[in-house]
Amino acid sequence: MTLLITKPEHMFYLTGFSGEGFVIKQGKSLLLATDQRYWLMAKALQGKGLKLLDLKKGWQRILQDDLRGVSEIHYEASQLTIAGLSRWKKILPAKTWKDDGGLWKRERMIKTGDELKK
Repeated sequence: MTLLITKPEHMFYLTGFSGEGFVIKQGKSLLLATDQRYWLMAKALQGKGLKLLDLKKGWQRILQDDLRGVSEIHYEASQLTIAGLSRWKKILPAKTWKDDGGLWKRERMIKTGDELKK
């Protein structure tokens, strides 16, 4: 499943990144997109298996290429506005967009042993 994550707390949970942007989660693969204001912070996280995408220019084409084999993208309906979803549909028009139904929120409720220790 491919999931668009835009809620800052969920982005931080997945990546440790506390700036602005979005995350695309495909299985265990993570793509973090942000702009130059947060680039150094994002680059510091890159060694953790995180792919970075610079929102300065040309990012839509790169994202289209990266998601070429994906037909369906789930999104956090409680976080993404109707206008935001409309913009995403223009950026990735060939995709089917589905509300994640709170899936990511429920997934975060299940804690690993390390999370329980913290």
